[in-house]
Amino acid sequence: MDNQAFDGRPNLSDLELIWRCLNCGEHMVVEGETLPEVCPSCSAPKTEFERVRED
Repeated sequence: MDNQAFDGRPNLSDLELIWRCLNCGEHMVVEGETLPEVCPSCSAPKTEFERVRED
């Protein structure tokens, strides 16, 4: 069993987040916080990504 305390917040490394490339509109599902360096569709840098919020 893991000895780390549970504080009620989800661990970001366990989440799947959706990001959108502002250059081409490609949507990417990314596990955790690690983004690809470039968009797989248009090769735009990761500075062109925005997180898609799910309401």
